[in-house]
Amino acid sequence: MDERRLWAGVLIQAVKDLAGYIVVPNKRERARVQYFARLWFASDNDEIGSFLWICDQLELEPSWIRRKMFALINSDQVGRDGAGRVSLLRLQGLFDGADHYAVDRVSDLLSA
Repeated sequence: MDERRLWAGVLIQAVKDLAGYIVVPNKRERARVQYFARLWFASDNDEIGSFLWICDQLELEPSWIRRKMFALINSDQVGRDGAGRVSLLRLQGLFDGADHYAVDRVSDLLSA
């Protein structure tokens, strides 16, 4: 696995964490993980492993991803499953319309 694929995987897991696609024992733990995922996305930290650093490595525009991600997560009109999670199809749609290889790759990995 090349390094870019690894960091794309980290970004994808963070998207899934924020959307609630995590295996946890209860709702309280899910909320805790979602809270920390939100902090990670919102952080201005640019050290290795941070959201900004990963976006730089993948040649993605962090402000664009943040806007789309938070709009999707905060929308009352998104498709959600029985556990209150954003539907996977909606998550895949997060990167739709982007004309960039790295974004297409992240979208492909999200559907895997």
